Amino acid sequence: MAAVAHNFPWTVRVAGTDVKFRLMTPGDSGEVRQFVSELPEEDLFFLMDDPRDPAGMERWVNRVREGLSLTVLAESGGTLIGYGTLRRGGMTWTRHLGEIRLMISPAYRGKGLGKLLAKEVFAVAHDLELRRLIARLTSSQTPARYLFQHLGFHIEALLADCVIDREGRTEDLVFMSYDVAGFHG
Repeated sequence: MAAVAHNFPWTVRVAGTDVKFRLMTPGDSGEVRQFVSELPEEDLFFLMDDPRDPAGMERWVNRVREGLSLTVLAESGGTLIGYGTLRRGGMTWTRHLGEIRLMISPAYRGKGLGKLLAKEVFAVAHDLELRRLIARLTSSQTPARYLFQHLGFHIEALLADCVIDREGRTEDLVFMSYDVAGFHG
């Protein structure tokens, strides 16, 4: 995934604040762990590798090193305020798929940052000639679902009670998909 590095870093104004977009490196693990540890618990349901756990963060960093994940960091004043991750599978039969994950600081939600990060992930997926992106989220993440629908994702499946939180409460899991071929930068 290093072929996309020439597009970064760059800066844009979001809600009156300069936001720098750059690619995550293994050296960013501490910053990412700190950012995620400050997010609401319900935002963390669907993480494959929980960066709050050192082993989870190490798996994420290894995926970055192996080229199976690429994360675009969004920073304001040197502080991480969001990220967008494109995660690819390592299997031949899913080589055309990528999974998008977005995490936005609560203070920056509803201001366009998620849309900008998603578009960066779309561009990377397009450059890598991926055909489809999927997103997984819980049914209670209504703002995120609306963002993905606004970006062109469609609900493909809803799995009842498929997600369980630390207190044992279950929620439905929503699978959404997006046709990367329809993205035109």
